[in-house]
Amino acid sequence: MNFDIDEEKDRYFNFVINKQNYVVPISIVEEIIRYQELTSIPETKEYIAGAINLRGKVIIVIDLRIKLGLETIEVHEKSCIVVLKLNNMLLGVLIDKVEEVVDIPKNNISPIMEDDKKNYVKNICKIKNNTLFLLNTNNIFFEDNPVKLY
Repeated sequence: MNFDIDEEKDRYFNFVINKQNYVVPISIVEEIIRYQELTSIPETKEYIAGAINLRGKVIIVIDLRIKLGLETIEVHEKSCIVVLKLNNMLLGVLIDKVEEVVDIPKNNISPIMEDDKKNYVKNICKIKNNTLFLLNTNNIFFEDNPVKLY
């Protein structure tokens, strides 16, 4: 008798920034909303794009382009804000485009070299002939201070 054993897979939210695909675990994604006007916050880090009011909750929005050291662009019709739940707080992330939810087999995920001191990218994933970067959300969003972003 032959049994097919499914590969062990995890689910990720796939999105685009600067024509490159990035993923985060789907379990931390609360919701995806269209870009809306941000309220600026004085005296904050440059990567903090501003804040939004989402059904009565104030949510800080991070511009991942700036945080990752990429060239900034104007917001366009496909720009979105992904609301993540990290360390029991909601945080918005400005992205260029939503792709899809993907199942990535664990054997398609490889560690990257640790030359990058900030280590914002945790792993490299291969799926459907595409390279995806798995973001290290703790390092990206909590490197300055584990609680306070500004």
